[in-house]
Amino acid sequence: MYNGRLPDTALKMLAVLRRNGIRVIIPPEQVCCGSPLIRTGQTELIRGLKRINIGCFTDRGIETVLTMCAGCGSTLKNDYDTPFRVIDINELLIEYGIEAPVSTSVPMTYHDPPCHLRRGTGCHRRAAGPSPEADR
Repeated sequence: MYNGRLPDTALKMLAVLRRNGIRVIIPPEQVCCGSPLIRTGQTELIRGLKRINIGCFTDRGIETVLTMCAGCGSTLKNDYDTPFRVIDINELLIEYGIEAPVSTSVPMTYHDPPCHLRRGTGCHRRAAGPSPEADR
């Protein structure tokens, strides 16, 4: 699952995963996890979203669902009762040690890790980014 507002980020991450030999399946019937609805009290549609999402993964025998959005990951882990493992892209990068980011002369910032990732999913380690000793 990824944030539909940021498709370029998802496409770039798919390219990294493919370069590292990780097979990705994106079910076309997958829908929004419902995180914004849950957080704003609009829960009447959530049961249907859960049914569609859980079904589209289990019907394909998918055992691990990868998220690129900390809010989606937190929702799948905490608000869904899933028969599959849910991990954030940062957890995958830590687990498999995927290629380091390309070095660049462009100044960058790394958010280590965002609140939804740290508190919502329990991921407390950085996957990539500047070393803690980097100049700030």
